Amino acid sequence: MIVECRFPRTLQDLMAFVRSRVGDARSVAVQAGHFLVYYDHTEDQLLPCVASELDGPRQQAIRDSVGHFPLLTWDLGLALLQALPAPEKRILVLVNDWQYLPKGVDRARFYKHHCRLPNVYREALTARTSGVGLLSPPSGGNNLQTGEFFSEQALRNQYGQHIRRLIETKALPANAEVSPNGEVLSCSLVDVLGRREEIYCANKSQNCAHEVAELIFLVRQLSGCEAFINLFPLICRQYVEAGTELAFDLFQTSVKTVLNVGMTAAEVHSVEDVLHSCETTVHART
Repeated sequence: MIVECRFPRTLQDLMAFVRSRVGDARSVAVQAGHFLVYYDHTEDQLLPCVASELDGPRQQAIRDSVGHFPLLTWDLGLALLQALPAPEKRILVLVNDWQYLPKGVDRARFYKHHCRLPNVYREALTARTSGVGLLSPPSGGNNLQTGEFFSEQALRNQYGQHIRRLIETKALPANAEVSPNGEVLSCSLVDVLGRREEIYCANKSQNCAHEVAELIFLVRQLSGCEAFINLFPLICRQYVEAGTELAFDLFQTSVKTVLNVGMTAAEVHSVEDVLHSCETTVHART
């Protein structure tokens, strides 16, 4: 559940708040450097929407609009990890590879050519920190191979597979209800007031909240982290908060604390810009 909300407006305030809430965690994972996949219609290219990677004149508008948020938050995520005493530290990158792509595009094309961190990310990781490891998704199997990145679309697909396994093994929490309707299977969670929230339907696509829940579950499985810090565009706040609660309720994740940091993502060029409307929430197991 959400146990606290804060609105830090300076880097010092944010760092102090983070230290006060997860400073005693022995293992911390941070999601930072989040970026969009940009489709260049003229050259039929899929490119990372990161300022350093968009150097053509046609790309200037998109670079100036949303290309700086990834680099600013990557540096911020590294700074937060550097300020924490945890002996085990991991950082990861989530990629929005569905929202602005043409219908039917093969996103595997993107990961074939961009399977590793941009050079500016890797240089910052090497230069600014010690003892911070890059957390990557598992490879192999039939899932989309995304290299060093966590794919939003892959997480949505994995969430659907995850729920189906829980249904088949009867491993859903006690307040979950499975409702077969002909050939369509759906699943909902029921709260203490008896209200139902659909969390899965066989004939519907998964949404942003579902991918966040799966991300938290997967990061815990891969890193064993006690605390997870998610630096994300503030416009996604509703889904990020809902997905975080879903991870606790549905997967019984053993992450003790999730700290969500929502920040301004468009038309930003400094840390001060991204923190201008910063909203943080702390989710903790009760």
